[in-house]
Amino acid sequence: IGRLPMLVPGIPQVGATDADQMRFYELWTGPGHDTITITVAPRFGNPDIYVTSTYDRYLPSKNFHRWTSVTEGSESLTIDSRTDPNACSSCIYYVGVLGGTDSTGGAASTSYTIMATLQESMVTVQSNVPIVSQEVQVEEYRYYRFFVDRPGQGLTVSLTLDAGDADLFVSFE
Repeated sequence: IGRLPMLVPGIPQVGATDADQMRFYELWTGPGHDTITITVAPRFGNPDIYVTSTYDRYLPSKNFHRWTSVTEGSESLTIDSRTDPNACSSCIYYVGVLGGTDSTGGAASTSYTIMATLQESMVTVQSNVPIVSQEVQVEEYRYYRFFVDRPGQGLTVSLTLDAGDADLFVSFE
């Protein structure tokens, strides 16, 4: 198949497919507990959404998918990794858009606009830029990430409290 077109969160893309044919995309997610919403708005035709992830090891189809949205007209599918045990993090979601039939039930090409949105639970920290006014409830966690742009240099991670008691855990992957 080769490289699939990538869905970039917040960037709409126009696509097209024939009746009963799939057009595939991939959507990369980070290590946080994210909520993903995939929307498909038809320009003409009736597209449907089918989704799998890297853990499924297969592209989605009408018969094999983990998530789907198959209503008449526009489609919207939300995957929330906090509540969905099949959701994944640090993975790829494979999105298939199936070309549908026209309003008379006949075969027709489908043109659509597809967009993914990603509500990330992780905050990206930048070097020498403090993040202020953060609150974490008792027995809860708050996740942050930091990209090392100069390997081999020292790295200091610190936490300053206004109130309460907090522990700081750091993992390097």
